[in-house]
Amino acid sequence: MMHKALTCFCSALILFLSISGCTTKIPEPKEPIVFAKHGAWTWFNDERAIFANGSLFIGYVDTAGYSTVTIYSPDKEQDPQTFRLGTLKEIDDHNNPAFVQLENGSVLATYALHHTEPYWYWRFGETDDSGNVSWSEEYKSDDMGARITYNNLFRLDDENGKIYNFFRGTNFDPSFMVSEDEGQSWSSIQHFISSGGQWTRPYVKYASNGTNRIDIFFTQAHPRDAETNIYHAFYQNGTIRKSDGTVIQALPGKEIPPVPVNTGTLIYDASTKGRAWVWDLEYTEDNDPVAVFVTATDSTTGNDLRYHYARWDNASNSWTENEIAFAGTHLYDGENHYAGGITIDPSDPNIIYTSSDVHPVTGDTTSHYQIYKAISNDKGANWKWTSLTPNATEDNIRPFVTRGGKEHRAVLWLRGRYTKYTDFDLDIVGFLN
Repeated sequence: MMHKALTCFCSALILFLSISGCTTKIPEPKEPIVFAKHGAWTWFNDERAIFANGSLFIGYVDTAGYSTVTIYSPDKEQDPQTFRLGTLKEIDDHNNPAFVQLENGSVLATYALHHTEPYWYWRFGETDDSGNVSWSEEYKSDDMGARITYNNLFRLDDENGKIYNFFRGTNFDPSFMVSEDEGQSWSSIQHFISSGGQWTRPYVKYASNGTNRIDIFFTQAHPRDAETNIYHAFYQNGTIRKSDGTVIQALPGKEIPPVPVNTGTLIYDASTKGRAWVWDLEYTEDNDPVAVFVTATDSTTGNDLRYHYARWDNASNSWTENEIAFAGTHLYDGENHYAGGITIDPSDPNIIYTSSDVHPVTGDTTSHYQIYKAISNDKGANWKWTSLTPNATEDNIRPFVTRGGKEHRAVLWLRGRYTKYTDFDLDIVGFLN
């Protein structure tokens, strides 16, 4: 069990520890930028922030309940632009938009309410020469025949720019639609992964190389409801494949059934280690998947959460998976597996960011959830840790790093009060490269 001891964090505290326990004093981090105020996101909508046309697009749900975007232009002398994308109001962090940049440079934003209605919505954002963004009218999907939650957008160059939108839909399972005309029109809904029905829904994180592949990293259920394992599969050339490339089946379609949840490659077996939940998925420089997730050593209690790091090794045709850090306690009762959050730097999968109300190495309790940066020099076996919020007076949760390489990178997180997914007052803060 995790040992906890109350500690007082002051400015002279040594904050940089390696996983082996040696320490090095580091300068105190600079103050993060406040990019947007009064907003929140969940970690199941991506990409929730992107760089496009030299500006940073950040999606969130504001405290009034609208799906919103703030556009921050670091190289232009202009105030951030904020626009409410959604015309419907629902105070729920599940409703933050996802973005993808189109071939003509415009940005497609999609969003939905949280299991409220059988639709999802989209708009197009056009950037002029001055960096100002104008948004199209709001478009609404056809009736899906199922209530919708989440949006995840990916565009594949090798499929003539086909866009995939993944969301929760049919049978409360992962579903998707595709567009072959840059988001102007969409296919019918397709049932993607099947977990047995009704409320036993898989939770999925997606990633794409933007060229010819979409990876999926998923559980068979919510960890509140089952001993949740972790699985991986990927889509390529019209087929769903295991981690080693073995074909499972064709991409689900009108005459093709959904993928059974247990046919993916098993990364983590909950029967021996505790319930798990997916958090992030990225790629190495060799295009191999890397994943992070959280586990609960105390099952449904959620007061001893742990972070794990896993990466696929082509040489051995296997996953290497390690517990790497204490994650602390759940954010609030009722969602006992809501951790502070963990994410991978897309430009370097040997760098991760975590949030916890304990020190990641010692497990000692801190007064607030803090953001930590960790670096590994041995593919995830050992890590060196730095606190980015050493003197935190508020909670800092749900870190996220944008794609696009180190020259276009933002490390973002939420800072403030998070009482539950329908009650929050947070600012989106972070650092630019």
